[in-house]
Amino acid sequence: MIFRDLAALACSGALLTCSVSMHAARADDALELSGEARAGYWSSDRALTGDDHVPAVGLWLKGDFRYDEDWSARFEGIVSDTPVRADGPDADIRRAYIRWGGSADWDVRAGRQIVAWGRSDFLAPTDNLGSWDYTALHADDNDQRQGAFMVRAVRWIEDYRFEAVWLPERRPNVYPLPQTLRTVVDPETGSQWRGDQFAVKLDEYGREVDWSVSWFHGMDRTFSLTPDTAPESGKAFESLYPMVDVVGLDAATTLGEVGLRGEIAYTHVGDAAETNLVRRSQLQLQIGTELRPFSGVTMNLSYLGRYVTDFRDPGSLSPPLDQLAVAMQALWFQQDRYQNGGAIRLATSALNDTLKAELSTLFLTPTGEGTTRVKATYLVSDNFKIIGGINWFWGPETSYFGSISETSGAYFEARYTF
Repeated sequence: MIFRDLAALACSGALLTCSVSMHAARADDALELSGEARAGYWSSDRALTGDDHVPAVGLWLKGDFRYDEDWSARFEGIVSDTPVRADGPDADIRRAYIRWGGSADWDVRAGRQIVAWGRSDFLAPTDNLGSWDYTALHADDNDQRQGAFMVRAVRWIEDYRFEAVWLPERRPNVYPLPQTLRTVVDPETGSQWRGDQFAVKLDEYGREVDWSVSWFHGMDRTFSLTPDTAPESGKAFESLYPMVDVVGLDAATTLGEVGLRGEIAYTHVGDAAETNLVRRSQLQLQIGTELRPFSGVTMNLSYLGRYVTDFRDPGSLSPPLDQLAVAMQALWFQQDRYQNGGAIRLATSALNDTLKAELSTLFLTPTGEGTTRVKATYLVSDNFKIIGGINWFWGPETSYFGSISETSGAYFEARYTF
């Protein structure tokens, strides 16, 4: 019934190629509806299903309702489909919340939201509040973010910003899984509710150095494994999402025209069993800079570091658990006690900003893996644009990027905004 209603709304929205503004009883009440129709082609599915030459269509609907100066609401939903999906079209609500802003110093929101923390371009250490669906066929990475129900309050006091979040809904990350993991576990994809998840953050901004300190307490968004004592699915393990605490610090400043930023976070995994199948506690560091070496060209350079504080060598296990432990540690990027990496991103624009292009590469050692991406966006008109690119994952089969190399390929997507 819910999907039928969403589909009906999607079909009606597709026929309306304009934004709608409706005035209710009060003069300042307004409902604004907009949307985006998408159609694309992917040379390879992102879920490691073995499907090639995959077409995909989607409809994004957005609604903003303002009751008065203090109260408003927002909705954003997706209806998407691809012929290779056996269970038919998929519908998801990314955002659906009400907002109170009755004071210039307060912003309170309740409902499904997407909140991104951190200052880094790649694998931000403090970005812990939400989750990702890495199998979703979207040209923009941020569209892979999943919304979750939360109550979020922000308070401004002079140059400081205090944020408190209650997150009772946990939606797990969705990964393309190599065969080693698919044969032993079916990770959860639905929501799980737990009332003791929260996060707090303090920012200072508007000075020479902007900084923030944060703490997240909640369920891990990435799964671990635990033996399944009653395997109805036929799998030997079930997914486990232990409680974690993440304490983070980030800062950003500029030196002339050069931007500098850094981010560090310690993740403590609570109740970690003495096994290689549960993610380990770790310290993550990322330092980056933003340069403009040429007119119209932006360059981002980043260093990534990781230290697994209670590292366990999977070689201490006997077969076949050693291979399973290697696959899980590759998923967590914890195959070694120390990990170093680097990333570079080049972005430029041309033709009066109607054409934008970017190239990015991320590489990690000592596993010798990485990903390279090329993307171009051309704005045909104010309402219509096309996006094309290539995603390439590389590395040895025992690394995570190497294990999902079959998802590498080209894509093309057309979008019409109404």
